[in-house]
Amino acid sequence: MPSLDSGQSEGPSIRHPLTEQKLTSALAEFESVLTSTFPSNWDRTYLDVGFVTSPDTKDVFFLPSFAFKTGTITLPDINDLKQDPGKNILSVGAGPAYFEQFLLKLGVNPNQIMLSDIDSRFLPADLPHTIFDMNGQWPSFDGQQFDLIVFNQAFPTFKVIPPDERKVKLIGILGSATNALSDDGEIRMSGLRLDTSIQDVSVALHGLSISYDAQKQFLRARHAQPK
Repeated sequence: MPSLDSGQSEGPSIRHPLTEQKLTSALAEFESVLTSTFPSNWDRTYLDVGFVTSPDTKDVFFLPSFAFKTGTITLPDINDLKQDPGKNILSVGAGPAYFEQFLLKLGVNPNQIMLSDIDSRFLPADLPHTIFDMNGQWPSFDGQQFDLIVFNQAFPTFKVIPPDERKVKLIGILGSATNALSDDGEIRMSGLRLDTSIQDVSVALHGLSISYDAQKQFLRARHAQPK
């Protein structure tokens, strides 16, 4: 699996807040190097959208820019992580962790990022990670809680699941994620197609404040009140 050196960058970018202009420049440079490592037979039809596909395995790989386009990660998030070493992020269904590796290049400490997936076949071995099925039992993370829990296109099979089952699975995943969420943290899910009222989900999880953008297929959730 193509990967990049995930070591931190050095210099002023670590000590000073990142600007939109610097972010755009760094992202273009990072993705130029990243895409040059992809096998020549990978389908680049939707490269401008932010993802490529392996014709051999049918796996879809999302570039860091896709996470920014969906709102999974934002410039303020990056600056918060860089300026406060106590802030952290859990990435569920991280795969090869391209956007997380980009965060490291921007100066985020690897100890602030926890990767997870259902298996280890794509996860970078040199970054903190854990293996679990988001639909099943979540690990305890040794009591650690996260300020940001992201699901960056972690729901590719949801569209083929019956709506009622989809709702049940989402309630279970959100319930598990809530246990790992810090008091003022946020859960973000992209690529999430729902055919049910978000109110139905909110009622089942009355401790969460949930918003859902059907057009963008993007969900945000926070604790309704401090725990």
